Amino acid sequence: MTRTTDRRLGILLGKAVGDALGCGTEFQTPEQIRERYGVVDGYVQGVNHGFAPGEFTDDTQMALCTLGGYWDMQLRGEQLLDATLRRFQEWRG
Repeated sequence: MTRTTDRRLGILLGKAVGDALGCGTEFQTPEQIRERYGVVDGYVQGVNHGFAPGEFTDDTQMALCTLGGYWDMQLRGEQLLDATLRRFQEWRG
C-alpha cells in the first residue's frame, strides 16, 4: 500500500472507532450520560437503537457507501453519483 492509501484507511478506521465510541451515548445530554453510566471510558450499549458496545452506526455505513461509490468510479468508470447511489441502495436493500 502507498502512504496515501494508509492515511485514507487510517481516516476511515478513526471515523468508525469514534462513531462506535459515541454510539452508546448518542442523542443524550451530559446529565443523562452521567446518570446512566457515570464516566464513560469505553464502549457502552446503545440506548437509542440497541447498538451493541463497539458497533458503529449508519454514519459510518454511509461513509463506506460514499467511498465505495468513489472506488467504483475509479475501477469501473461509473459516474460518481450513480455509483454512490447504487451503493446506498444495496446497503438499504
